[in-house]
Amino acid sequence: MGLADVSVAEAASRLGLDRSRVRQLLRSGVLAGRRLGRDWVVSAEAVADLAQRQPGYGRPPAPRRAWALIDLLDGGDAAWLDPVARSHVRATARAMAGSDAAGWQRVLRGREDRVAVAGHRASIDRLIQADNVWPAGPAVAGRIGANLVVAHAVPEVYVRSEDWDRLARQLHLRVDVAEPHLWVRVPRRLWPFGPSGPGRAALAASLLDGEWRAARAGAELLNAAAARFHL
Repeated sequence: MGLADVSVAEAASRLGLDRSRVRQLLRSGVLAGRRLGRDWVVSAEAVADLAQRQPGYGRPPAPRRAWALIDLLDGGDAAWLDPVARSHVRATARAMAGSDAAGWQRVLRGREDRVAVAGHRASIDRLIQADNVWPAGPAVAGRIGANLVVAHAVPEVYVRSEDWDRLARQLHLRVDVAEPHLWVRVPRRLWPFGPSGPGRAALAASLLDGEWRAARAGAELLNAAAARFHL
């Protein structure tokens, strides 16, 4: 690795993104980098340029506020925020109506870690079927009314942070892999879902990390939810 290169982990830290999102930016050409074995090295200059050109990159929004925005869009009350902070998040919801996928990605990033996971098929199936593990991503698009059909999408799930390390050890899963069998989403700082799991807005937000059709479908659903704040 040269002086002008940084690791994926370091680029993720500087941009306030998770490592899987950095790899997605590399594959799409938004970030300059090169393959080194099974992973990437990233141009430090490109990282700095991206942070400067797009202010949404850099310091991520506080996870509690990002989840509050999603909770309000889902009809919740974001009970973990005080009234003043809740009012600010409602204003954000009004301002976000009509935003494109990139805008929603910026305002909601930092809310969770999205972990690329590989393992034996039986272990992956056990994780998907475990208690308090909830499906997300393109597999649930039809259930939430998204205008999207994606064949052979890598499955995605939500897992509590307090459960994730234990499950990964028990099931002998490998993480941060280049070709995942499963994406695991671990909310930061709190578990924002009730007994019925992620709501429609949360699942719409989980589409934003997919390919462009999925991201656009997710943004459409989030915009419909945000438009209600103007009524």
